[in-house]
Amino acid sequence: MEEYISEYRNYDKKAAFYFKTSDDHCGGIGDYIKFLSFLVNMGMKYGIAVYCIDFGNVTDKFLRLRHSQMHVGFEEISDNMVVFGAADKFTKEEEFHELKPGVFNVIHVASLFNFDAGQVSGGCLFSSGIKLSDIFQFDSKVIENVPSSLKNTKYTSIHIRIGSFAHLDPYYQANGSSFNKDRLDRFLRKVNNSRKVFLCTDDLALKRKLKSEYEDLLVTDFKPVHTGDIHADERGVLNAITDLLILANSEEIFLADDHRVSGFPVCASKFENIRLRKLIDIDDTSSNGEDTVV
Repeated sequence: MEEYISEYRNYDKKAAFYFKTSDDHCGGIGDYIKFLSFLVNMGMKYGIAVYCIDFGNVTDKFLRLRHSQMHVGFEEISDNMVVFGAADKFTKEEEFHELKPGVFNVIHVASLFNFDAGQVSGGCLFSSGIKLSDIFQFDSKVIENVPSSLKNTKYTSIHIRIGSFAHLDPYYQANGSSFNKDRLDRFLRKVNNSRKVFLCTDDLALKRKLKSEYEDLLVTDFKPVHTGDIHADERGVLNAITDLLILANSEEIFLADDHRVSGFPVCASKFENIRLRKLIDIDDTSSNGEDTVV
């Protein structure tokens, strides 16, 4: 990453990442991290200087770019740019060869949403060997916001994404939940006595319910906020990014959701490349009638 940044000014092709939290097409913090990191990976691979347009997003106060050279003001490039808007769609890696030299190619985050998901979250995203901590750093306000019970201690995390639109999910409609409660209970009964477990979820009622059932479960008392909500306030964004930092500091992260993978814990795991596993993949109830968590 350092070598890439040092060569920044020598690249003929430049890409400027468009992510504006007041734009409801941009998504949340997971989308910001994932797709900016994806562009950086493409930049390292194909010799493209990747910048992030500075819109004064509230998220930028708490999750900062490690290299100040990556910032660019919209007014700095407005007279020398071509725009790939939300309606334009990148679908193949080879299309980055078509970026125009000598101008800023402004790439709206939504133009990347249809890019092959397996490539974005898998091989393409970090094939250059970088970690998210090479690109981003947490502001001191985030570090100070971590509860004392989660500082200077080792723990495992479990993430459950419910979401405000869970009722529209066919899986949720069919099963009444996005995860298997029995499987979660088996996991917590097995690990909660041997190691500390942090629960991260965007459902406050579920957090309180599980805390009442498992007294030693580590939780934050933050009110859940989706950073993609254009009405999210500064405190809510700070708390969400604090949850991200707590996940990133885990020894490993488990996903309770049965059929989908939230970008939030995936991004958290990539800050220092910690292990990420789904409960459904490690839960085995067929061995001599006993539950096994590997």
